[in-house]
Amino acid sequence: MADGSDRRTRVTSSHWGAFEVDTEGGRIVATRPFAADPAPSAIPDILPAAVHHATRVARPSVRRGWLDRRDRAGRGVDDFVALPWDEALDIAAAEIDRVRRDHGNAAIYGGSYGWSSAGRFHHAQSQVHRFLNVAGGYVASFGSYSTGCAQSIMPHVFGVDFLKLLYEHQDGWATIHDHTETLVMFGGINPRNSQVSMGGITEHETAG
Repeated sequence: MADGSDRRTRVTSSHWGAFEVDTEGGRIVATRPFAADPAPSAIPDILPAAVHHATRVARPSVRRGWLDRRDRAGRGVDDFVALPWDEALDIAAAEIDRVRRDHGNAAIYGGSYGWSSAGRFHHAQSQVHRFLNVAGGYVASFGSYSTGCAQSIMPHVFGVDFLKLLYEHQDGWATIHDHTETLVMFGGINPRNSQVSMGGITEHETAG
């Protein structure tokens, strides 16, 4: 939606829910909750300030000592130099090729842990893994911070895939309400914790 200027309103979705975003001149200037959300999170309120804050890294940056001399000794004390994207990509490609050539693909760790986007396409780890597979492979990790050791242990306890049990067989609040006499929770039902979900939330209904 436009109002005659370059100010536009879009609806987007994130880990903490759907919301409206106003942009003007290529900058986020305001956000509003999604009208159908009964208890929207206040997290999007900070976006105009956070996205354009002076402390955000706006461009790829490389430590100066490594950029000038390939010196590995200055970690933690050196400053960083912002580079154009094409130059940074060339450097990254050359380093991946060097490690692959000198040490093999087993020396490449496919990390970048994190949710990144609520959608799968912009999920950073998935994209890194796809990219490194094209480059010949990498060393992966298993599990997540959320599941910890349980993802390895629970299949031996229950005899089933732990993640399928955890994520695909949960009852909704309406079912729990209609068919439960006593509900025991470890850690409580904290509305703050239910603001965010890996795949995004359209309607925050835990509080209700």
